[in-house]
Amino acid sequence: MSEYYIAKRDLIGHVEEPKEDYDLIDIIMIRRGDESSDEQILDYLNNLMKADLSGIRTYSNIEWPEELEKEGDYMLGFADSLLRQARAESEAQGEARGEARGEARGKAEGKTEEMQANIRSMQKNGLSAETIAQYLNKSIDVVRSFML
Repeated sequence: MSEYYIAKRDLIGHVEEPKEDYDLIDIIMIRRGDESSDEQILDYLNNLMKADLSGIRTYSNIEWPEELEKEGDYMLGFADSLLRQARAESEAQGEARGEARGEARGKAEGKTEEMQANIRSMQKNGLSAETIAQYLNKSIDVVRSFML
């Protein structure tokens, strides 16, 4: 648990100003942990955020109607459904990216195979590596790497 607030510090000179005029923000940040705390209020808040009704009951003398328990289950189910939806969307995006990469690789491999076939066909027709390189606008090394 951390507290954040605005404090006044005079850098040049000194001005009397009531704290209530400038200290208008006070934030207490509570971070949920996985373990229970010795501080009962933190343990209670942690159980509240997890919608753990049995943990909440430990710190309250409230009679919990059955409808409230169903609401707690609904909230857990709602949070889980949001998490599942976010995961599904993330997986779908990952699959789409993977498909796009695979498609790009496939096109590149197809172009490479086509170039190899063209180079070998020109070679069979008696053209030199230099001539083939000139026709295809490729380096001689690339052309030679595909020749038989």
